[in-house]
Amino acid sequence: MPTDKGITSFTIATESPTGVQISQMNWRITLFANGIPLIVDKNIEIFGYVYGGGIHDIVDDSSITVRESAYVEYIHGGGRNATLTGDSEIVVEGETRLVAGGGHAKSSTQKPQAVADVTGSTSILVSKTGSSQNIYGGGHAESPSSGSTTTQAQANVGESTNITIAGKASESVGGGYATCGGSYASPVTNASVVAHVVGDTNLTYEASGRSVSNTGMGAYGGGYAESTSSNTNSAVANVGGSTHLAALEDDEANGTGYQKGYKAFSYFVGGGYAMRSNAQAAVGGDVFAKTARAAENSRQGTIGGGEALYGATANVLGTVHLEVAPAANQGSKYENAYRVVGGGWATCGSDDLDETQARVGSTDVIVRSGVKFSTTYDSSISANVVGGGFATSSHSNVSVVGTTSVTVESGVSVLEDIVGGGAVCTIGSGGDFSGSTGASADVGATRITLGDNVTVKNLIGGSKMITAPQSHAHVGLTETADSDAITVETGANFSTGSYYGGCFIKDTGGAKNDIGMRSHVTGSITSSIQGGKLSGTFFGGSYINNSMAYANISGNITNVLSDYSFASSPNSYSAKVVGGGTIMGNSSSDPDQIVVSGNVTTHLRNGTLNGTGNNANSSPWPGGRTGAKVAGSVELIFENMAFSNQPIYAQKSYSGTVDGDLTITLLGAIDTDLNLYPTWSGGNTTVVVGDGNTATTVTLPCIAATKDTPATDVEIHDHASLTLDAADPAPVLEHVRNVALSQDGSLSVQHSKALVTIAGNLTGGGTVVLPAGGSIAGAGALNGNLTLEVNGDLVAGQTYFDFSDQSAGSVAFTEPSGKFVLGTNTQTAGPQEVANARAVHRVVRLEGRLDRRGAGGRIRRESHEAG
Repeated sequence: MPTDKGITSFTIATESPTGVQISQMNWRITLFANGIPLIVDKNIEIFGYVYGGGIHDIVDDSSITVRESAYVEYIHGGGRNATLTGDSEIVVEGETRLVAGGGHAKSSTQKPQAVADVTGSTSILVSKTGSSQNIYGGGHAESPSSGSTTTQAQANVGESTNITIAGKASESVGGGYATCGGSYASPVTNASVVAHVVGDTNLTYEASGRSVSNTGMGAYGGGYAESTSSNTNSAVANVGGSTHLAALEDDEANGTGYQKGYKAFSYFVGGGYAMRSNAQAAVGGDVFAKTARAAENSRQGTIGGGEALYGATANVLGTVHLEVAPAANQGSKYENAYRVVGGGWATCGSDDLDETQARVGSTDVIVRSGVKFSTTYDSSISANVVGGGFATSSHSNVSVVGTTSVTVESGVSVLEDIVGGGAVCTIGSGGDFSGSTGASADVGATRITLGDNVTVKNLIGGSKMITAPQSHAHVGLTETADSDAITVETGANFSTGSYYGGCFIKDTGGAKNDIGMRSHVTGSITSSIQGGKLSGTFFGGSYINNSMAYANISGNITNVLSDYSFASSPNSYSAKVVGGGTIMGNSSSDPDQIVVSGNVTTHLRNGTLNGTGNNANSSPWPGGRTGAKVAGSVELIFENMAFSNQPIYAQKSYSGTVDGDLTITLLGAIDTDLNLYPTWSGGNTTVVVGDGNTATTVTLPCIAATKDTPATDVEIHDHASLTLDAADPAPVLEHVRNVALSQDGSLSVQHSKALVTIAGNLTGGGTVVLPAGGSIAGAGALNGNLTLEVNGDLVAGQTYFDFSDQSAGSVAFTEPSGKFVLGTNTQTAGPQEVANARAVHRVVRLEGRLDRRGAGGRIRRESHEAG
């Protein structure tokens, strides 16, 4: 188009009802609008290239419109090997094969240096009647298909790109298209192609947007870079700003059946696509991706980061914000998601290539209420939501430098697993782990937050690895052992199969060898879940199955399970709660496969522990299971728990080793007719009643340790009472060393008059309640200022306390009838003498006392103390 003729717009039209085909002797033509607005009217077919710019640099905006029933094979908003200083706008109401908002830089032997930049922004609209096979918001940089001449092609966009699809599109790319030779198999060498977008990309599918065919669409928020097998070539299609990709509407969502294949995606990727070594499609800013339409390709799915293959790089430097939401008025069978991955996707890597990278800065994945997951899934990994990246081959890296965050809102049913960290597994033909260098799917930290009434097949707080030799998926790159590396919190009525607070490793090969899989956690794990239903097992730490893998945890594990009714276990090795890690199916019992360097605390609240009798079957494991070690101490906390046919046992079959001590804490209201058995194979045990703040009333028959070593102590805190209601003459404290009562705590022996014998000290300032004929004896001292209450008919001469002559404490006693006071040893003493007695005495007895100052043998009503 001439620019010196005063032409303000140009329309190619025909009155022929059969239309007009424009070509050059059956070859493609080339039309340059040179910045003049161009309209291709209906019934016009152009086979060839139409450029909004020119063959020389121009300073102008460009505008191209393809009307309904018109066809243009290739459209570029900029020029060919020429820069457009301005913006470009393309409207497709008809049909095209390829649309690129930027220019077309095609290098050759004759033109080894080609530049076709658009300095401004680009805009592409595919209207409801429009259709295009391939859409690129940026420029198109292309090398020769063969030859060894050093060439460079550049088609950058200086500002942002904008694509809106209301019609048909097969594959859409928010950024530019950089390709060496047009195919990865091209025999070209020494070629460099660049198609950057300096600003942001924006790609939006409107409600009517659909695929050209009956199969799913493909979408990339970033650029598309394709190199070849020659390392002398390079293809780069970076986005300097952020990418914005959205498909939140579907005007066919309210049907009675499943959504149409042409309205779904095959893949929906927030970042860019890069294939082959020296190919790069990075995003310098953040990714904002939102969809209500499922992406059901068996290899990818909905990916927040970039996709990299065969030694390429598709990193996101910022944060991925990935949101899956329901479509407005969607039908009951409409599906919104298949596999959702917050990080990047790396596949087809191998030792002879550069590392395949799809790393991201951090991720934030949100699954909104009302989302329905696809009933089709890939059994090789069985994961619907992955907070980190996904690697499917050797020499691949999908690490997340910062934190991954997964939020699933109330009422969502996740049919497969939720994985907070990264995932490593072979999927279909997407690569393998035959190389000597495995994959990396590390994350800085993970956070999982679930709303009320969420259901998931299994939940894994850390990473998941399936038969991935020499690979690692660590959690805690940015954390320390003193901070939380993994945090999981659910709303009410959370139901799952099994829960894994740490990482999950499984080898399906069957050899049970060390194939180099590692998933360590640097930092602590905190899990807080509310039932619901737990049909499998809760594992607070990491889990290894059928592999000599390693998954250490350099921190503490804190588990809180509320409102669950734990099903009874028929044997001791199938209980529902494991505080620490677990190793299953291994041919070796190496204790260093899972080591928790800190402490493990497991807190069961407001639920029921169902059992099968007086055994340990359903009692939780305080630490880990076989082969899993805890270097610190362990604690079991039972708060407002009901125990149905299940005593509390510390010792379990198949327990892992614990270097430290055990604490069993009882809080709130607990009333059970079975004993507490605190003895175990680890260190000392402390039974703690109350925490000093929570009002606590605990009733059980007996605390029955089975041996004196390791020792068992009992502590009763303020606002707490422990009632031992075993029938007379059953023992109530067996092999207990020390008993300590806080000022507002109480120990009550309800019925049994059998001598309560402890191996150590009785201390504190609380209240001891004994039956009239009961007594407590200890090999240690009675210290502090205790208070005695006696139930039943009092008899003079009854001994209630018998401790060593090293005692320095006192016992206060108020007897309502006023007939008795406490005396020490067997001596007779007046009231004042009794009140002043202290540690020189060992035995505290009940004695009758007449008030010598009263008339007629009146009994003195007074509280006295005795040591």
